[in-house]
Amino acid sequence: PDLASSHYGNNVLQYLDQNDAQFVDNKFNPQNCPQARPIETLWSILKNMVYDEGWEAKTINQLRTQPLVNKIWNQTEILGPKCTKLLDDHR
Repeated sequence: PDLASSHYGNNVLQYLDQNDAQFVDNKFNPQNCPQARPIETLWSILKNMVYDEGWEAKTINQLRTQPLVNKIWNQTEILGPKCTKLLDDHR
């Protein structure tokens, strides 16, 4: 998880433990180090794709109806190569 306090809440940590999920404890999770959290790069790529050309959502319903959001949601092959490269770059 990133450093959001909600990602380290008791319920979340209990769930991670019960499901044998591997994660970095927040005391070992460096701040302002995107190289340590490649998911942040993925979120940035998604944000740039969705909000390209100045498109803006003011409500969750507007975001849900944005054609590219639906395309990304329904067709993971759009992100497949980028995710693979992102993970390869961080090995």
